[in-house]
Amino acid sequence: YYKESDYTKRIPNKRYFQYKILETQALTHNNPMLKVYIICPGFVYGCGEDFFFDYFKMAWLGRPDPIPIIEDGLNSIPTIHIMDLVQVIRRVIDKKPPNKYIFAVDKTKNPSMKNIIRSISKCMGSGKIQCLKEFNIDEVEIPNYSELSIDVKMKTSKLLFDERKQDEDIEDFNKRRFKWHCEYGIPENLDILRNEFNIYRNLKSVKILILGPPTSGKSEIAKKIATKLKLSHLRIQDIIEWAKNQSELSEEVKQKEIEIEEIVKQALEDYEKRKNKRKTDPPLDTTNLKKFPSEFLSKLIKARLRSSECLTKGYVLDGYPKKYQDCVDLFMENEQLAKDIIPDSVVIISNCTEESLKAKLKTIKGYEENMIEYENRFLRRYTEYKNNNEAEGIRKLNEFF
Repeated sequence: YYKESDYTKRIPNKRYFQYKILETQALTHNNPMLKVYIICPGFVYGCGEDFFFDYFKMAWLGRPDPIPIIEDGLNSIPTIHIMDLVQVIRRVIDKKPPNKYIFAVDKTKNPSMKNIIRSISKCMGSGKIQCLKEFNIDEVEIPNYSELSIDVKMKTSKLLFDERKQDEDIEDFNKRRFKWHCEYGIPENLDILRNEFNIYRNLKSVKILILGPPTSGKSEIAKKIATKLKLSHLRIQDIIEWAKNQSELSEEVKQKEIEIEEIVKQALEDYEKRKNKRKTDPPLDTTNLKKFPSEFLSKLIKARLRSSECLTKGYVLDGYPKKYQDCVDLFMENEQLAKDIIPDSVVIISNCTEESLKAKLKTIKGYEENMIEYENRFLRRYTEYKNNNEAEGIRKLNEFF
């Protein structure tokens, strides 16, 4: 690590040589009425971004994905949030420390370029990066290429460390101690930085929910809206596949699938062994048995809605929740609305008759070859939808919203 007392050893790049001259002249002045300090910050981030803006933009747009970085990316990069830099300046003015050269850097635990850029990608997008060992700088967009090539370790200034004095009241200590905004850097403050970026760039996430009976066209509408607004089109099966690839969810999903297989197997065995069974009896319909329980499914969908991609840009959720209780499981926490994932707009398609839905069913590709299967599946799903949303004495989807 460089220490603040090592400032005399610095050898600047040619294009920064004028800064070095200015610093030296300021530090060696002879005017007793003038007190001079040099504050040397890490790369500044936060409040809409400055130095790392292009990387936040890449991650937000998803172009390119993964985000390219230089070689193995293990070089150390000092950083500081703009709010913390302002506080450092304020503290230097107030404290007038004896040392004249101040390091204004945060306490990022792993300040490697790879970790920082991956965190930005995770904060706003997919979380993917690509280490480029060999590349043509004219063909690959790597913002701030030369600056990000540095490898500098700097100790956070002692000016920013406060110790509680003996017998000092805790409230008094909290008032005078340095109050960090992002003490441990970009990797551990992703939610703060995501919100700041969206607010300062006037980017509002768009969260849309589209519901309706089977064959009403909800998926077609959801797909068109998602394509137009460049949002994630979330369908139940896609969310389950996504969950299988998440380290914190994959084992839970696999275990639940094993449990369901056992339930289906047992049900089939019981069906075959039942008394008075005839050869002409239809096979057991295990469709509902193969589904995840609603509460577990809501847990997976909630995790997907809280992924960086959906929190940053939004989502179009297609066909779920299916009933009032699903809404409660998905959008309520401790009897409060989960405001970070609740949709801004809810579309419930309701101007459909059973005849019009059946007519639409006949236009679906593959209907003629599997007519009975398609009609049975439609009837099962339509009956379930009516029971959940049109039966007497139940709370309906639109009542929740």
